[in-house]
Amino acid sequence: MADDVVPSERRLAIGLLAQPGLRDVARLAHDAERRGYSAAFLAETVVRRDAVTAITAMLLATTRLKVGSAAVNVYTRGAALLAVTWAALAEAAPGRTILGLGVGSASTLAVQGFEVTHPIARLREYTEAIRLLWSGDRVSYPGRCVTLDNAQLEVRPDPPPDIFYCVGGPQALRTAARQADGVVLDAFLSTREVARMIDQVHGAAAGRFSGEIGTSLMVSIADDWRDAADRLRPTVASYVSRFPELAREMGLGTELIAQITATAETAGLAEASGLVEYDLVDALAVCGSPDRCRRRIEEYRTAGVTLPVLVPEPLSLERVITELAPVPG
Repeated sequence: MADDVVPSERRLAIGLLAQPGLRDVARLAHDAERRGYSAAFLAETVVRRDAVTAITAMLLATTRLKVGSAAVNVYTRGAALLAVTWAALAEAAPGRTILGLGVGSASTLAVQGFEVTHPIARLREYTEAIRLLWSGDRVSYPGRCVTLDNAQLEVRPDPPPDIFYCVGGPQALRTAARQADGVVLDAFLSTREVARMIDQVHGAAAGRFSGEIGTSLMVSIADDWRDAADRLRPTVASYVSRFPELAREMGLGTELIAQITATAETAGLAEASGLVEYDLVDALAVCGSPDRCRRRIEEYRTAGVTLPVLVPEPLSLERVITELAPVPG
């Protein structure tokens, strides 16, 4: 059954954080496409794998699946390099590539020697400069964060890839409403926080935002939802302690964020995960049996999400692709 006959209200994407090896990535993409998934998103981390290599493998293993980054940041690659990289990807799979841009995390960028400065200006200027380069014309762009001097790409993508913003902060969401083709919200957000963020996007658009609105949903499948939540408690603790700027957008209190962060630093992640209550995980993620997971996904659709991005924890990877698929069997 092809992706284009999956009803819009059942469309799903798969997301990989610490993706497996390239052969497994290609196989998973093929399986996801066969089971009706509309898109796949790859995150990029400092110590594991880059997103571009995995995106290439997934595009070459599929014929309909849209594949994109969620996200690459606007610091470690220049705008021209991102433009030519995604132009080449679009050449391999016209109409199926998505450039997901994000600011990145101050902590992970710092170890590479980058400081998070002028993040909103960078997102805007990267978007403008990349689209100009994709036009095929010679481009001079004297920006604050991006400078191009009579630059021109030899490869012109036709059609040009969509640009999604993978963001969560209020300024970034307002910028996404004006600049991006779509939005993928951060992981570990309750339906209430997701609805609030989507309202910000629609409010900043000239009318209702017409692009895709996705959100990253961490998924853990087990017959008992507490067993499923147990697998994610260390992940929540790690997320909060490593990315406090993102944790603030989760709606957590500053005291809890400080407690988890301090405990992770002094006693380790296992101890810090004990501070993450089951009900908190249940509010921020999708846990339990396949039926329970499907109900939770629908709650996010009701909150305004048009494309849920299912990000399985490792033990749930195969089950998510097969048991939560838009096309059964």
